[in-house]
Amino acid sequence: MLVQFRFKNCRSFYEETVLSMQAVKDGELQEINTFPVNARLMPKDDSER
Repeated sequence: MLVQFRFKNCRSFYEETVLSMQAVKDGELQEINTFPVNARLMPKDDSER
């Protein structure tokens, strides 16, 4: 599983950059990084409850 990716001098990223996909428990950015899904278009199944 890829959790962190580090790269530099690639396309427009000259300096070293870290892409982290590690989950965090705080909800500080939840409002701007999530959106509601219309239940008619994508109903919840048993695994999403």
